Amino acid sequence: SEGRSSGPGGMQAVTENGRAKVPGFLVCDYVRRRVENPRGVVLLLHGWQESGERVFRKLESSIPPDLDVVAPN
Repeated sequence: SEGRSSGPGGMQAVTENGRAKVPGFLVCDYVRRRVENPRGVVLLLHGWQESGERVFRKLESSIPPDLDVVAPN
């Protein structure tokens, strides 16, 4: 699924849930916020019994709007 949001300064961001298949046996679900011309990337890591989506929703408002965000499960 994909959604669009506008952050401070009117920057447009696209948020997506996805799954990446890495050659081998690993399958990884994730949440990713994509922005045009990002200044950098934030990798959100979570603890035991958390999910990437839950951590992303908790911290999204604290992350500058010009950064891409990846939150794997």
